[in-house]
Amino acid sequence: KLTYKVEKDETLTAVFEAVKPVKKSTLTVGVSPERSGSVSINGEAQTSITIEQGKEVSLEAQANKGYNFSHWKNSEGRQVGTTAKLIYKVEKDETLTAVFDKNAPTKATLSVGVSPEKSGSVSINGETQTSITVEQGKEVSLEAQANKGYNFSHWKNSEGRQVGTTAKLTYKVEKDETLTAVFEAKITPRVD
Repeated sequence: KLTYKVEKDETLTAVFEAVKPVKKSTLTVGVSPERSGSVSINGEAQTSITIEQGKEVSLEAQANKGYNFSHWKNSEGRQVGTTAKLIYKVEKDETLTAVFDKNAPTKATLSVGVSPEKSGSVSINGETQTSITVEQGKEVSLEAQANKGYNFSHWKNSEGRQVGTTAKLTYKVEKDETLTAVFEAKITPRVD
């Protein structure tokens, strides 16, 4: 619509442009491995969105318990982002996958010693070793062997608290800790 003041003989030509059809594409999202997390598109929990090509969408990955977000990968398996929040330009029909890693269990180291020095030895899980690193909460088997002239007395922890009175001990490793096998010298009766 045009309002035009006619001041002389004149020809006006209306020029039209062909309307480009709006091309739309569908972006589908998933997670790997299954049940490791979830994804929201533009703030909503949905698995796909169809929008005009060239438009951006906001994606956010949330890890389930026991998992951490790792990266985004596209249909070809190429990494396209390393942050849980991703702004992605949709150029074609595409699938993006939020990849999660299983949390590595927290580890703890149990070290063992003897007191007094050279009074005996300790085996952990049947092997002569001075320490073992295991998942927190895991149990280990300890065994104290007295050297000649000594008897096993008790186990004590890093704080000096007694934690066992038998040479064989099953111990739950909750944190980095040192246990000491305490031995006492045998008293030999004197013969007059």
